Amino acid sequence: MMSLLRSQAFWKYLFWGGVALFFLARLFTLMSFPIFNDEAIYIQYSQLIHQDFGQFKFVAQGLYGHWKPPLQYWLGSLVVGIGTNPLLAVRVLCLFVSLGGLFGIYFFVKELWGKKEAAVAACLYALSPAIIFYNNQFVAETFVFSAAPFMFWAFLKAIQPDRIRFFYAFLGLVFAIAILLFKQTGIVYLILGLLVPFLNLNLPKTKQQGGNNEKGTHRQRAKAPRRRMEALALRLAVLCAVILLAVLVAHLFEPSGRAELKKAFSEKYTMSAGEILGLPFDVWVSNVSRVFDFFLKYQSAFIFPLLLFFFIAAVRRRTLRDRPSVSTSIFRSTDRST
Repeated sequence: MMSLLRSQAFWKYLFWGGVALFFLARLFTLMSFPIFNDEAIYIQYSQLIHQDFGQFKFVAQGLYGHWKPPLQYWLGSLVVGIGTNPLLAVRVLCLFVSLGGLFGIYFFVKELWGKKEAAVAACLYALSPAIIFYNNQFVAETFVFSAAPFMFWAFLKAIQPDRIRFFYAFLGLVFAIAILLFKQTGIVYLILGLLVPFLNLNLPKTKQQGGNNEKGTHRQRAKAPRRRMEALALRLAVLCAVILLAVLVAHLFEPSGRAELKKAFSEKYTMSAGEILGLPFDVWVSNVSRVFDFFLKYQSAFIFPLLLFFFIAAVRRRTLRDRPSVSTSIFRSTDRST
């Protein structure tokens, strides 16, 4: 058994088995869920855009008086006219978008932990009963869940210990813009992206200078905390610039009158600063209870001791490979390697 787990071929087959399971499970349940209310509205948006992109590209504003980021409907408009069943057409689109998201999770976990952990993550994602609902629905979450792993992966690749890789920073920018154009609350994922530098606080290796190696090593250790903070500040600055640029570019796609629509929406559905400062515990308790209820029904209560186990293991071992992923529990590591 141990020899099998050490085999690279086993993990390769496990990953592709997870991909096959993911694809087949979504394919055979593609039309199992009845059409969702929001899904029906979004299909109508896509149909109108398919008829006349110039007139209806911001259809939610023009006909319904509220703003919705348009990228989901633009993509849906490309396929909604295929065949005689628009629901099937857009759900097939979601199937392949979600399949791409599975590869995004694999790349991110592979970069963070390694190939073995990435293969296991892909299988867990394929088996999650909560995820399959979003994979088969033409809703914004389907697209956000698929784009976010690629953004996190690109951010992690961009801020390597030895250098900043601007190609991956640009790639992260593209996915950040896409997330903002899929859903208004996508900004939350961009803010979470600022935690990515804390996943890798290692410093680039430095060459040993001639002379007294013991003094040189001691000097390097003394400077390590300052160098680590400088490196962290640089990585944070790069990601802040990427996120700020993504927000600015996304704003270019907003139609005139967006500010008024946003104000009306906020007054109806969001709390004001005064209400938040009033500490509405009844609202917070209700929301927390809903989250726990979701986990108990869809993920099982065993997920909580599992997360606690990984958290304790990460704190005790203090290594990059043992840190929980962004989607579960991101926290700072105190890795001491230089």
